[in-house]
Amino acid sequence: MPESIGISGFREKEKGQKRSPFAAINAAIAALELKPTELLVDSVTAKNLKQIEIKFNKAVDSTTAGDVANYEVYDNGSTTKVAGVYLTELSSDSKTVLLTLVNDATTKLTNLSTAKVVVKKAVKDADGVALAADYTNDAVAVSDVTRPTIAGVTQTGPNKIKVAFSEPVIDASTGNLTVDAGDMGTFQLSHKIKMSVLLCTLLVEKV
Repeated sequence: MPESIGISGFREKEKGQKRSPFAAINAAIAALELKPTELLVDSVTAKNLKQIEIKFNKAVDSTTAGDVANYEVYDNGSTTKVAGVYLTELSSDSKTVLLTLVNDATTKLTNLSTAKVVVKKAVKDADGVALAADYTNDAVAVSDVTRPTIAGVTQTGPNKIKVAFSEPVIDASTGNLTVDAGDMGTFQLSHKIKMSVLLCTLLVEKV
C-alpha cells in the first residue's frame, strides 16, 4: 500500500516548488508607479507661406496653446522673427495648433527655404502641466507650390459677396474679380482661421 502524505508533508512539498512566473509579473505591475506622459511637440509643418501647423503628443490647454505670444517664427535663417502670429486655431482633438502669420502682404515665409519655429514652455497640456522647456525646430521646410482654390462664394447682403479661399491670399484687387450683376466696387481682405475671406462690396449699375 503506497505511503500517504499528510497535509503537513504536502505543504512542505509545495514550498519546494518553483514560484509561478505570473506571481512575479503581478508583483511587478503592482509595484509600478504610473507616471503621466510628458507634453512634447511631435511635428512642425509649414502648410503654406502664411500658416504653420504644430502637432503635440497629447491634448493641450486652449488658453496657453491659443496665446500667440507663446510662438515665434523666423524666416529663412534670419535671427529676427517675423512680425508675429496673428491667429491660432486648435483642432477638435486639441492636439494640433494652426498658426497664421500677421495679416499683411509682406509678412510671409520665403518659399523653398527653411524656417525656425519656437514654442514657448508656457504652453500646457489639458491637465495644466507645461512643456519642460522651450521647443525649437530650426529646420522647418517651406515649400508652397499649390495654388489657392476657392472654397466657397456666399452672398452676405444685397450688394455684398464673400469669397472664401483655401489658404490666406495677398495682393488681391478688384481688377481680379468680375461680377455679372454690375461693376466691382471696394473690397476688404480678412484672414480668417484656416482660410482667407475676401469680402467684396459690389456697386450694381442702375438700369
